[in-house]
Amino acid sequence: MAHGSWLMAHGSWLMAHGSWLTAHGSRLMAHGSWLTAHGSRLMAHSSWLKAPQTMHIVLSAINIYQSGMLTIARDFLAQLCQSDAFARGEVRVTLFCHRAELYRDLQRPNVTLIEKPRSRQSWGIRLFYEYGYFCFWSLKQPVDLWVSLHDVSPNVRAARRVVYCHNPMPFYRGNISARYDLKLKVFQWLYTVNYRTNLHKNWRIIVQQQWMRDAFVQTYGCDPSKIIVSTPQPAIRLPPAAAPAASAAPVLVYPTFPRPYKNYEVLLEAMRTLGDTPLRLVLTVAPEMNAYARMLVAKYGDLPNVTFVGFQTRAQVEAQYVEAAAMVFPSKSETWGLPMSEFQPYNKPIFAADLPYAKETLSGYDHAVFLPPDDVQAWAAALRHFARTGQFHPTRVETHYQPPFAPDWPSLIAQILGE
Repeated sequence: MAHGSWLMAHGSWLMAHGSWLTAHGSRLMAHGSWLTAHGSRLMAHSSWLKAPQTMHIVLSAINIYQSGMLTIARDFLAQLCQSDAFARGEVRVTLFCHRAELYRDLQRPNVTLIEKPRSRQSWGIRLFYEYGYFCFWSLKQPVDLWVSLHDVSPNVRAARRVVYCHNPMPFYRGNISARYDLKLKVFQWLYTVNYRTNLHKNWRIIVQQQWMRDAFVQTYGCDPSKIIVSTPQPAIRLPPAAAPAASAAPVLVYPTFPRPYKNYEVLLEAMRTLGDTPLRLVLTVAPEMNAYARMLVAKYGDLPNVTFVGFQTRAQVEAQYVEAAAMVFPSKSETWGLPMSEFQPYNKPIFAADLPYAKETLSGYDHAVFLPPDDVQAWAAALRHFARTGQFHPTRVETHYQPPFAPDWPSLIAQILGE
């Protein structure tokens, strides 16, 4: 009885749908045979759909060809190739470079090197690549991550953009005389403009020190949570120590290229004040280097306790480190101050400018002496005391970095890849 009443109630519904089944039965049969025929193909494609998508990363380094910036570019590529994502075949890399031979030993099957040798001929050509060529190139193929390794944020279409900023000159507030370094003065202006252009379109900004993160926040209004402080890891070579002759005057070294912001004058005026104090200063300066170097040699070349040795090879610099009793580093502007890192393993005194960059570079070092960068008498007094007694008054500083922070290359690559 119960089922009878159900049939009576739903009879009209069944009759209506029965006609639909009759009309569409042949179509259902046809689709059934299609599913049977193509089932194996669908199963095969289901595994393909689950395969990981390859991430396309572009590194632009067309202006990099030597020194510390080249080391960073090569280390960045090398560490990227050592990442887990790269090993799984989930990453392919395109590197725009000045010369491919600088990276040939790092090339892998999924690393493409594109050489742009004209990029360093002029700033006009450099900016053409950054703001024109790269834009059109990125429109032709998908880019998941574009990493500019040399300060400029280019016009590109990419899911994410990152810029590595080395140059501290936009934040230098000292005077740069056009008489001695017009090119540097122009570069300071250019970098100030180029840092600002497209800066806020970057997903992350990489700098080497906390003070530069603070400068980007204060100068350009950047979000500090988007700025990664990545401290460099210089390769330190420590040759066997050689004790200087007992009768020799202690040697001070300052191995750096002559630029006005390097603040040679405070050292040279201090050495003039010291007179016949047994102390010798060795500077990697020569008149043919630039106008500033010519001025230094002309003005201070008569000082008997100062030696101008000109450009030095890597081996010659290391020999200086062995001979030296101490390093002096009064520079007013640095991204890091690499010679100070190179000199630390010798456990000798470093007399440095009392500025944020030097304190970060010498963080945790027990033989650092910090002096006012413009105080000739303070430098003279500290160096006189060291020359006569062999003693100095160190100040140990510790830098505590706020996140985001990358203490080494694997950490930086992991943050860039979002791992």
